[in-house]
Amino acid sequence: MTEQHNTDQPQAAKQPCCQRASIAKKLTLGAALVALPLGVYGIYRNIEDAAQPKDVLPRKGANLDAAMRQVDPALINYHEVTRIDTGFQSPLAIAVDAQGNLLVAAERTVRRFSRSGSLIGDISIALTPYCLASDNNGGLLVGMKDHVEVYGPDGKLAKTWPSFGEKSYLTCIAVAGNDVWVADAGRRAVVHCDRDGKILGEIAKADPARNLPGLQLPSPHLDVAVDPDGLIWVNNTGLHRLEAYKADGTLDRFWGTPGTTIQAFPGCCNPADFAILKDGSFITAEKITPRVKRYLPDGTFAGVVAAPDLFGQNMTGIDVATDADGRVLLMERGHRIVRVFVMNEATTR
Repeated sequence: MTEQHNTDQPQAAKQPCCQRASIAKKLTLGAALVALPLGVYGIYRNIEDAAQPKDVLPRKGANLDAAMRQVDPALINYHEVTRIDTGFQSPLAIAVDAQGNLLVAAERTVRRFSRSGSLIGDISIALTPYCLASDNNGGLLVGMKDHVEVYGPDGKLAKTWPSFGEKSYLTCIAVAGNDVWVADAGRRAVVHCDRDGKILGEIAKADPARNLPGLQLPSPHLDVAVDPDGLIWVNNTGLHRLEAYKADGTLDRFWGTPGTTIQAFPGCCNPADFAILKDGSFITAEKITPRVKRYLPDGTFAGVVAAPDLFGQNMTGIDVATDADGRVLLMERGHRIVRVFVMNEATTR
């Protein structure tokens, strides 16, 4: 079982010295990155421009990558059932709406596909969409670089929210009833808004008074999702863990271990992407060596969804979505295909 940390008591008092020292080093690194002349957005933009799939692995770490690509077939408990060609050269994000339709954001367009993969239609967007989410009423929330636009069920623009700031870099949106949670990788925070875009607060920011290390994000991969109990989960990639917050910003628990074993999260900053199934279990995706895995609600490793040999080399990330039937939808960044996986019948947990 993966150790899960409950934070009802002050976090610093429950961490061993070595863990506190490790976090301090990463905090220092994060501060140094922010201080670079390019600024947060400049760093992220350069990373994104350079982060296209490559045919040749970099020499450094190639042997390690080769070892990590070897996955015991007995651990793989999903299989691919279909592929959906998005028609886009390089889609940026995917989501699933309340009806089970696939939504794909790219090239100033949101494209909708039926559950079977048939094209339903397009919604034209004035700017480049970076992330998106759907509500239960058929509405669509689309994240641009620094703000959110809301589209009605008819596909027409209904509202434009104010900018979150010039340093913002929006990477994910989660809708839970009247609450909207917007992941802002540029400002290293998750913004809590109402359905009209009014900011109600922020979570996951560094707060020494509350013993919160804050988000360590060497690259712009920040997801947010709400579990069945209402906890707000985010991926703190530089600390190699998933963190659960209450709406008031209290860190409730976290789990995750750095390392190269199949149960752990490797590299500078993983898991790069994640989603939550309706039973509360997690689907995580790693970049560079692309491993997609499932963990139980308590963080226990439960198996592999997709092994690295199914993907290209030097991967820059896999966007993840899930639907009500437990299907896992994966979109390789830089590729036009969305791949759909289902659990093997023999899998018992």
